[in-house]
This record gives sequence, structure tokens and C-alpha cells, in this order.
Amino acid sequence: MINSDRSPWIFESEGFYQLLDSHQEEISGGRGTFQVGAEVLGLMDLATSSPRLYSYRDFQKVESGDYQVILPLVSGGRLILSKLGLKYEDLIRELSFQRHTLLLTDLLADEGASLYQCEGQIILKSPEGSVSYQGPGTLQLYPKSIAFFPLYGEGPVSIPLGSIQDIIHGDYAVKVHSYRGLSCELSKLGSQHTPFCQRLSDLLKSHLLSIQTMLKEIHPDLPPMETYSLAQLFKEGVAVPQMLIQEASVSFWEILEKLFKASGPEYLSLTLRMPPDKLSVGIQRGIWGDAEQVYTWGLFPVYSLNAERPGNSIILEALTGSEDNKATYVFRIMDPEEYGRMTDIKSLESKMEETRKLINDCLIDIRFRREPLYLADENLAKPEGRDYRYSVKCIPALERLRPLFAGRVIHSSPEQWESDLNKLLLVNIKSKG
Repeated sequence: MINSDRSPWIFESEGFYQLLDSHQEEISGGRGTFQVGAEVLGLMDLATSSPRLYSYRDFQKVESGDYQVILPLVSGGRLILSKLGLKYEDLIRELSFQRHTLLLTDLLADEGASLYQCEGQIILKSPEGSVSYQGPGTLQLYPKSIAFFPLYGEGPVSIPLGSIQDIIHGDYAVKVHSYRGLSCELSKLGSQHTPFCQRLSDLLKSHLLSIQTMLKEIHPDLPPMETYSLAQLFKEGVAVPQMLIQEASVSFWEILEKLFKASGPEYLSLTLRMPPDKLSVGIQRGIWGDAEQVYTWGLFPVYSLNAERPGNSIILEALTGSEDNKATYVFRIMDPEEYGRMTDIKSLESKMEETRKLINDCLIDIRFRREPLYLADENLAKPEGRDYRYSVKCIPALERLRPLFAGRVIHSSPEQWESDLNKLLLVNIKSKG
């Protein structure tokens, strides 16, 4: 029964349930009512009138077999729903959809209502090429991403538009490849195929146009060909190496450098610490304050083969924007002991580039929220860390990057900033113990 306006439930059905422990022994069971909400599954035992609520985060994944809905629990054991009659498929669809919608918030990829939705067959492949899911599912188009909701399986897959490498159309299927190797194929769309392809094309064109508009705001006289070339580099959230920017447009780099120098003394101080031409710059609208303002930020690597010099660091710094929104974030390139053993500059730079990419990937994944980077583990367990508690577990790049976070420096005064930054750079070359 679809809910009324007063009910918190989106969908209801009746059937039988079994709750099994980690040894697959029954804890309880019987006939019950199953209620699908926005964040929880409600179970009402009809014999005892005893209600239970399960957060969708309590389930490892959604499985089905022999007309049963099987929900493995994170804590061990399983919840099995059966004898659902004609509502079997509807329950799976509603339960899976609401669960994915909630888990999308854990991926920090929730963008509100989707622009377009369609159903079909989905094939998801990992960067290693293995199939992680093949079966029915839903695709959602959002202003800045594409999300795939498998009907069964673990969780949704969200791909930011700026992470899309190419889209291949053929045999009534659409394949989306990301720069990180993830591959998603959607097929068997029926009458939805043509409108979906058109919506996706329009969305990507709008995305590219918005980047070109950002670039023209920074440099109004930027020639059209250079604008287009730079837009291919500055996809949503990508930090572009200084040398690539200069190759695409010398004048654009000169404008950027003027902006950076005018924003405060931090830019000059950081460039003096790093090897020449190693700066990477990102351009983004509305990430750290005013939703309409264009912000620039940089990744400054500080390293050398002299293990005694302050280094082993990549510094994330906002290069434009108000002082209220500025802070400096310092990450280790590698473990200090490993850094101290480095004797080959190419190996050191390869490791630096690996960490730089990890930082950039993570920033894109967390939609440039900064709290997930620096909140201590103990704070994640507190109310103020609730929004990111599950994100750390769900976003691989964030889980990998957080141990490399060394600290942040607040901008109170240039002298204080310089002193605190020096302390962190020294910490990054010192082994523990």
C-alpha cells in the first residue's frame, strides 16, 4: 500500500520474515508488515505487534533468490523477507532505491532531485576490469554527476561529470568510462534510449559550457580556441599542472599568477619552497563560500633528496577568495622513514605524483568539503561528525588520504601562518618513536 500524505512510509507490504544470527540460527520470525521509509526499513511482527527499525546502513547489500529478499547485516546474520506475493518485485525496487538514495549521501554525492531517471540493464566494471555488478538497475542524472543504482548488490556508483573520459554509443547501449578506470554500461532502455542519450548529451554540453564561462570570468579576453583547450583541462575539480596551463595559454597563466600574487603573501612563500613548475591549479565555482564566486586553489609539493630539509609534503592552499574561507592543509607524501631513504629523484617525484593524484581524486569524491579531511577519528563518533562518519568507510580515496593528513594552518596573520606551516613541514620529515 502506497503511503498517505501523513504516513512516513513510502511503500508497505506483508509477508514472512526470519532474523538469523551470524551462525545462521533463527533469532525470531513470523508474519509481519514491511514498511519502506526514506532512511529505514520498518518491520512490524503481526503476532506480537512489536516494531523494529533497520537503517539501510545496517545492510551490507540487497540480495534475492527463490522469491525472497535477503538482507545480510553488517553486524552479522541476515534478515530474510519471503512470501510477499505480487508485491515482491515492488518491495525490492522501493527498498533498493531508497537505500541507494541514502547511501548517496554517504558518498557526499547527493545533489537533490535528479534531472532524469531511467531503468535498464547495468554492467559495472572495476578499474581492474572485473565485473562488479550485472543486472537490472536505475540510472540518475544530476547537475554534476551520473549515478547508477543496481537493483541488487552493495551500493550506488556516482561518477562526477568531470571524471568522465568518454561515452560510447552502440548496439542500443551506452558505455561510460571514467578517468579512474571505472566502466559503466547501460542497455535495454527501450523507449527511454533516445531521450536518455539526448539528456546526457545536453548535460555534458552544459557542463563544458559552464567551465568555459568560468574561464572567461577570469580572463575575459581569452581567445576561443584557448578557452576550449583549457576547458578540456579544467574539468570539474581537476588540478592542472602549471606547465599544461602554460602550453594551452600563456596569457591565462599570466592572469592567474597576477591573481595569486594579489591574494596575499602565501603564494610567494609556497612557490619558494617547492621545486620549479610543480604547482597544480584547480578552478571551481562555489566550493568554499559564495555559490557564484569562482575560486582557485593549488597543490604545492615540497620535497627534495635532502631528508633534513623541511618537506615530504603536499600543501593544499586556496589561492583566491575571502580570508574567512582560507586555510592551509598539509599532507605527507609518504611515511617519513621511507622519505628519508629516498636517493633517486625520479622515484621521489613518482611517489609525489601518486599522492598529488590521491589528494585531487579525494577532493572530487568529497565534493570539496574540507571537514572529512581533518576531523579526528574520535570526532567522527560525535554528533558533529555524523555527516561524515560513514563517508570515510564508503569513499576509498578518503580512507587512504586521511592517514596522510598532517594538519591545517589557520590564517590569523602572515607571521603566525609562516611559523605554523614550518612546524608541520618539520613534523613530516620526523619518524615516529
